[in-house]
Order: sequence, then C-alpha cells, then structure tokens
Amino acid sequence: MSIDKIIISNRSALQTKYGSTGFQKIQSTVKQLIAADKKRKINGLLVFIDDPKAMKKAKGKMVKDPTDAEQCKNAVDSLFHHYTPDYIMLLGAQDILPHCRFRIPIPDDDDNFVPSDVPYACDAPFSRNAGDFIAPGRVLGRLPDITGGTDPSYLVTLLQNSINWKPLKLSAYKNYFSISVKWWQKSTKISLNNIFQNNSKLKLSPPTLGPYSKPDLGAMMHFFNCHGGLRTSEFYGQPNENSSSFPVCLESNMLEKKISYGTVAAAECCYGGLLYNPNRPTKIHLPISNTYLQNNAVSFVGSTTAAYGPADSQGGADYITQYFLIAIQKGASCGRAFLEAQQRFVEKGDVKMDPTDLKTIIQFLLLGDPSVTPVESDPKTTPGKTPVKAIMNKDAHDIKERKERRWKLAEKSVFINGTTDAPVRIEAPERGSVKSDIKKELRKYKFKDGKKMVYGFKKRKGKAKRLTTEHEYRYHVYSNVKKGGIIDTLRLLVIQEVNNKVMEVKEYVRR
Repeated sequence: MSIDKIIISNRSALQTKYGSTGFQKIQSTVKQLIAADKKRKINGLLVFIDDPKAMKKAKGKMVKDPTDAEQCKNAVDSLFHHYTPDYIMLLGAQDILPHCRFRIPIPDDDDNFVPSDVPYACDAPFSRNAGDFIAPGRVLGRLPDITGGTDPSYLVTLLQNSINWKPLKLSAYKNYFSISVKWWQKSTKISLNNIFQNNSKLKLSPPTLGPYSKPDLGAMMHFFNCHGGLRTSEFYGQPNENSSSFPVCLESNMLEKKISYGTVAAAECCYGGLLYNPNRPTKIHLPISNTYLQNNAVSFVGSTTAAYGPADSQGGADYITQYFLIAIQKGASCGRAFLEAQQRFVEKGDVKMDPTDLKTIIQFLLLGDPSVTPVESDPKTTPGKTPVKAIMNKDAHDIKERKERRWKLAEKSVFINGTTDAPVRIEAPERGSVKSDIKKELRKYKFKDGKKMVYGFKKRKGKAKRLTTEHEYRYHVYSNVKKGGIIDTLRLLVIQEVNNKVMEVKEYVRR
C-alpha cells in the first residue's frame, strides 16, 4: 500500500511534555485521523523520528536530540524519499519538532534568527544558508500544539477538527473579515480585490479597535495587514507613518467562540505565525495563530518574524498571503495552496532575489493539517483544463490527478532552483555613476545615507548555466527607523543595481 500522507512527530518529546496518559490520548486521536483520511482516499502513516525501527525502515537515522534541527531535517528527508507522500504533516510545536533557523541580515531589522519550516519542504540537504531553501517542492504543514503546554486537549481538538472536516461550496469562502493599518489601505485594497474582487468589508485601524461581532468573525476567510509584535497576542493599527500611536485592533481573546468551523486565515503581520511560549517568561494569552486553530479554523498562514511589504502597492508579504487564499478558493488543499503560493511568489520576483524577498519565502509557514481541503472541487471543471464529459473511476481518477499535481510541483521546484539566486551580504562601495544615482534616490524618498547593507550573488555552483548572458546584480538596502514603545516604524529602500546601473527602486515598510 502506498503512503499518501506521513504524520511526523517525536515520541519522547510528546511523552516528556504530556506524560504517558496524555501521549496515549494524542496517539489514539491520530489513529482516528488516519482512519478518517482513509475514507477520503488518503493513506496515512504516523512516524516517530526518534523510533529506531521506523527510521531504519526508511534508511534514515533516528533523532537523538529533539532540539536538533539538523537531525530532524535529515529524518524528514529520509521519510519523504522512502514513502514519497503527497502530504507531510509535522505534529507539534517547536518544542516537539524544531524550526530551522537562519541569519538574514537586513539593516535595522532586529531579528537575529528567522525560524522556518521551509527546509522540511525542500529537497536540498540541511544547511544554515537560507538561500539553499528558496524552492520548496513538498506539500507540508504543521499542526501545532501549544509551545510549553502540558494539556493534550488542545492538540486533540485540532486533530478532531481535521477528522470531522468536509469541504464546503466555494460561496462559503467568498465572505471575508479583514483589518488593515490605516495608512496601508491602498495596498490592502489591492490584495482584497485580487482575492475577493471587492474591498467593501475592509476595516481600517484606527478607528477599528474591536471587539467584533460573531457575524463579522464568522466569515470563512480572514485577511490581516496590520502591525505585529514579538511575543504579543495582539495585532496593531497606526493612523499614519509618523504616528507613535499603535492601537490594538485584534487580541486573541476577541476570537473565542466566534470563529466558524473551517475558517482559513492569512496574516501579513510581523510575528503573526510565531508559536511563542505563552507561559514563559510571563503568562500571556495564546498566540493569535494558536487561538484561531483552537476555535475551529483549519489553517493559518503567518510569519515567524518581522515581515515587509509596500504601504501603497504590492510586494513581499502581500503576495504570499493572497496567493494562498486564492489557491484555497480554487479548490486546493491547505498544503498545496501554500506550496503554490510559495512557488508563485518566487517566480514573480527577479531571478536575482532581493533580501526582503529571501526573508519572506523563509519566514512564512502553514499552521494546520495540509491535507484538509476547504473548498469542494469538481474534477470535471478544473480551472485551466478542458472540461471533462465523464469520469469512469472517480476514486482512482482523483488519486491520479493528485499524483500528477505533485509531480508538476516537484518539477517547478527544480526549475525555480535552477533559475533563481538568493543574495548574500557583501562589503562593496558604490561604483561610478551608481553612487550619484543612489544619492538622488535617497533624497527623493527621504532616506539618509546612513545605515545600509549591500548584497551580491555567488557564482552558480551545481546549477545549469542560463541561455542568456549573466548580468552582475547588486542590491543596496537603506533603512529609516523610528523607535516606538511597542512597534518600531521601519522603512527600507531597496535599490537594484545591474551592470553598474540603477535599475529599480522599491520601498518597503515593516509589518
């Protein structure tokens, strides 16, 4: 029997966290999920990466240290290559299966490391270089528990939601709830128009502060373009760029018992997907992402660190979040929708990626069961395909279609990896006329020639040569920061230099 979905966790870490009784409850519920998935024509398997027999069967090494990301990445790779599943579900938060961590230097960006699940979705072997993981090709999501928690009921609830889920009509996911920082409304309206073909339900903060009614929060899709903070259970608004006022526009406790079963949420906000420990060093509310899933949402896409996007146009976090919601509406599973969003995001950018785009592809993650499909699809009318008059063996046909989609996504990953390069920080002065051109742009956008970083690109080792002539790219990134009590207002000016000429200028703001 082929395995379509592997559920990966760490037995010893779960037992240490929940005790034998709690572990047994979780394991029993996972078995129920596997039985429910089988009825959906998905053959599942639970694998503990610290189980020597299970890992030997997959020709891999057991994980001895549950905090070692390299051991965990190697184990996931071994399991994927052995079973070639259509879905990978990581079971547990970062204290069960650790994120991989990367340094991505950006001027005035306070993140020392970027926690990421993206390497688990990539064929590239473990490394500490974020640029090795810009081309994910595996459908993967993380069904988290509460970091530092001891009550198994949270994770059992999330598993039960996956067990009982049945797809809904597309019309259910045309209704939405959305909040934006007031002075980012132009950018947010573009995103909403792209997703829902209207922006009429957008709430701006200020004046929007909450709490919100059950009909408001009962919408099946939620989209946020707000400020977020490190280890906070809140999203924030801001009236204008120069304001030091950051009113709370959403708190995790505003969501309790108001979220519809099957809700799909995406947040551009900084730290919106960070699975922090709510009990240490001080006790605070659960992360917003955890709270969504606890209140019957089936997926949440967010960032583990500070994210970026333009205030009045599109880029960075705008794209990866809206692409995810658009793919959900087209009938993709949560995992496939997120992978398609990741790949589409990288494809849309320059072949020489700028540092903010590198951080974006690494920092966003999917929280939820990747095999859950929110919108029911009709295989006879798949978008972009010639309509099918009749399907003779539906179950076999659906499996065949799913396998073909995985092959295409895997091939696209290879293509992206062969045609896109990630930046590295270098020490290099401006050359020739570039120096004066950059000074003009700094004056135009009101940036000082102060804090900056320069990025270049290494020679392509192990990648096929392009048919076109290779150009020499550099990025010059300048920062302008205004310190705040809760949130720092950070602007970045990203100047692209190609063959000693300034080609493009982009401005980003910290979400």
